[in-house]
Amino acid sequence: YFLVGRELNSTTVAAVLTIIGFSINDTIVIFDRIREDLKLGVRGTFREVMNQALNQTLSRTLITSGTVFLATLSLYIFGGGPVNDFAFTFLIGILTGTYSSIYIASALVLWWHKGQRPNIGSGALTVESEAKPAAKPAAAKA
Repeated sequence: YFLVGRELNSTTVAAVLTIIGFSINDTIVIFDRIREDLKLGVRGTFREVMNQALNQTLSRTLITSGTVFLATLSLYIFGGGPVNDFAFTFLIGILTGTYSSIYIASALVLWWHKGQRPNIGSGALTVESEAKPAAKPAAAKA
C-alpha cells in the first residue's frame, strides 16, 4: 500500500476489515459445500470432492466478487478523498481475497488432512485412515 504512495488512515483500516469479512464469507461458502458433499457421500478422493465443490461454488464466487469489483471501481473513478482511499484498498482486497478463498484456503485444507478424506460423523471431522474401531469393554469380574 505504501509502494503506491498512499497513507494508512481509518478509511483504509475500515476497507481492510470489510475485505476480511468478505473473504471469510467466501471461504465459508466453499467449505460448507465441501462439507455438504462429504455428508452426502459423494464418491471419489478428498481431492476430487474438493474439486467438485469448488466447481459448484466457483460461478457464485466469481459473480459476487465481479459485481462488487465493478461497483467499487465506479466508486474509485467517481469518488474523491476518503472514498477513493476506501475503494482503492477494497479493489486490491477483492482480488486477493477471492484468490485466497478459491486457491489458498482449499489447498491448506487438503494439506491439513494430508490428502485423506475426512469422515464427517458425530459433529467432528476425523480422518478415515486414522479412525480406529472402538475397544471392547473388559469383562467384569465378580
